[in-house]
Amino acid sequence: MITADKGESLNVSATRIWTAKECLKKAEMMVDAPLILMSRKDNSQMVCLRVGKTVICTFLVRVKGFEMPLVFAILVDEEKEIDRGSCLIVEENPIFT
Repeated sequence: MITADKGESLNVSATRIWTAKECLKKAEMMVDAPLILMSRKDNSQMVCLRVGKTVICTFLVRVKGFEMPLVFAILVDEEKEIDRGSCLIVEENPIFT
């Protein structure tokens, strides 16, 4: 679903899932919990996944010197978020040196 929605490679989409599972693991949550893809109406490269009241936002970052983009993920507790529509404010395609 992510691959079709974002028009990205299966490898990138699978890496998004892997990073989400790593977030769950580090938060000591069930790693095999079903991830629900949250709908987004914009053209952002961010993908947010829900597990209960927890939201994991994944996004692509291009790093100078790396050909492929890296996938970063952040886990947030939705109950503590004021604006559910934007998990993160991220500059599109930031470059780190």
